[in-house]
Amino acid sequence: MAMKEPSALTTRRAERGKHLARRLEMPLAALRTASARTQAEVADASGIDQGDVSRLEARTSFDDAMVSTLRRYVEALGGSLELVAVFPKGHRVTLTPSDER
Repeated sequence: MAMKEPSALTTRRAERGKHLARRLEMPLAALRTASARTQAEVADASGIDQGDVSRLEARTSFDDAMVSTLRRYVEALGGSLELVAVFPKGHRVTLTPSDER
């Protein structure tokens, strides 16, 4: 029995899935620009001072950035922040807060 060729729809869906699985990397300022927001709008929506928004966008590292600040910035753009730990062999784990309170 010969194998059927995938339909055009199946092929498009597979390509779309590959595209969605790709990892996007973008500086904060480019993300803000792509979201059609100004620094002032992000500052207003996030409660972060406009000067601090500028400094956050200019950072070359987030090593000492507060997660809460990054979360507020991303939420002001309409997104949500996820923290993902990447381990050897490509294992990726989304970090979540403890259920204990």
